[in-house]
Amino acid sequence: MKLLPGENMLLERNMGKEIESFLRKTGEANWVKRLKQQANLEKNGKKPFASKLMQNKNPFLLPMKEYLNQRMIFKDIWKHSSPRVKWMAQKIASFNTIHEKVGDGARRKLNSRILDDNHLRSLLFEIKVAFHFLSKGYEVEFHDYENETGLKTFDFLIKKEALEGEVECKKITTDLGKMIHSDSVVSFSDEIYAVLKQSPGNYAVVLDCSCRLPKDTEKNRRIAKAVNAAIEKKEPIVFENMKMEVFSLPDRLPIVRTQVDAYSGPVRQLIPT
Repeated sequence: MKLLPGENMLLERNMGKEIESFLRKTGEANWVKRLKQQANLEKNGKKPFASKLMQNKNPFLLPMKEYLNQRMIFKDIWKHSSPRVKWMAQKIASFNTIHEKVGDGARRKLNSRILDDNHLRSLLFEIKVAFHFLSKGYEVEFHDYENETGLKTFDFLIKKEALEGEVECKKITTDLGKMIHSDSVVSFSDEIYAVLKQSPGNYAVVLDCSCRLPKDTEKNRRIAKAVNAAIEKKEPIVFENMKMEVFSLPDRLPIVRTQVDAYSGPVRQLIPT
């Protein structure tokens, strides 16, 4: 695959055209379905943490929602689009360029990854790296996508005159090297939130857990009820290898965001008693 001069330059007035082409390639119904899933998570504050995680994994959700709403109102989308819709349109233009130059097998793999929340960001990173080489005059062969053997290989092959190289893209995720993954934290947090959102007062709950957080919803509900019991008793309790301590916080404590480093010392140092 070679990039012709100006081929990846997105003119603002062509934003709508590129996004519509993308929706035809990947299936507009798939994006509408994803937006409905997120709306259901947000409905009545049912699962606010899962909703935020879904937005973080899929950076196209909010701009796509905005675009689909604007499409029904405005003819010239580019005149009314926000920076995040313009950002999405640029990424989509790059995706479309690759999609139109590879074979059917590669197109199916690209569609599968762009529609998978767990792989979308990695795919966007690969496309960014590929276009870096394309813009420098390299020919790029999307080996991993064009490969029909099913065996894992490198992401793409770059060639320029006598130079040839294999490129493998790696992107560090927030879960790398962690015993507790974000999916488990989100599931756990949503269940605790559902139980405690009606509780009067503000509390900090410290969980001393010697095992992994479960992904099982029912078990998380039992843990959430145990946390509620710890709040009602105002004393530490132990539940399924978890020690729970509850601290009362001032009603108007101005907490905006706190990031606790697990290696920075006891959590109790950060909590007023």
